[in-house]
Amino acid sequence: MNSKSPPYVSIKAAKSALAKERRSRKPGRKESTRPWYDGVHSFDIDSKSALREYIRYRPHLVKEIRCSPKELSTWENILVRESPELLPSLSEDVGLSSLLARVGLRALSEADFFDHLNVESKDGVLVMDHLEDPRNVGAIARTAAFFGIKWIVLPKARQSGIVQATVATAQGAFALCDFVAVANLARFCEKLKTRGYWILGADMVGTSVNESESRGLDLKALVLGNEQKGLSNLVRRNCDMMVSVPSAGSEHLESLNVSVAGGILMHQIFAR
Repeated sequence: MNSKSPPYVSIKAAKSALAKERRSRKPGRKESTRPWYDGVHSFDIDSKSALREYIRYRPHLVKEIRCSPKELSTWENILVRESPELLPSLSEDVGLSSLLARVGLRALSEADFFDHLNVESKDGVLVMDHLEDPRNVGAIARTAAFFGIKWIVLPKARQSGIVQATVATAQGAFALCDFVAVANLARFCEKLKTRGYWILGADMVGTSVNESESRGLDLKALVLGNEQKGLSNLVRRNCDMMVSVPSAGSEHLESLNVSVAGGILMHQIFAR
């Protein structure tokens, strides 16, 4: 016979090549060149608890779930119980030690926000005034979700938008919160006030949140300013009340990280 036998490839080598090829197709590997507020963007999720939040509250956002062979049956059981429609999106990946999923997120427009804002439910609103660190944005979103705040509003320009670092830090926050992109924060605040909302600005020299009337208000939006500059002037002028985090003792640091201060203020203002 003149035909040649195909070269021998071990099972181990074949699995290794397959794993390498799958890693090259890692979900969300390529960053989109579109603005963060333009259309649906894909993000990686490698946290089990974060994925459980998406499965539980917004399974339609989950596009793909890949896990190690040893965890496949675990995730199959979870999906059968909670979101069987996601079973076709689940696959095993020998190149993974645990989990890698992909979710698709989209910023809502200002018009979407006002169409869906539920005044009767007293929806909480969190506004970010030109924050620069995506991890601060993610940490604040995670805290907002914990305290049941429905809406997170961000300006389109000069603001760290929703990027991979934001989603990773936020964990499963965007399974519970919607984020809204607006062109002009000051104008947005003015319009929000016409719906009966009080605009509360976070400021170092504001009234101590413990002594303010903020908790007695039904409709309220908290605005957190830039990490270095604080609230912008136009937004500050639209605030009905300035609140601050009270310090303890005669000697203390002048300020807190915006995500830490935001967490304290959200607890005092929105927790019931």
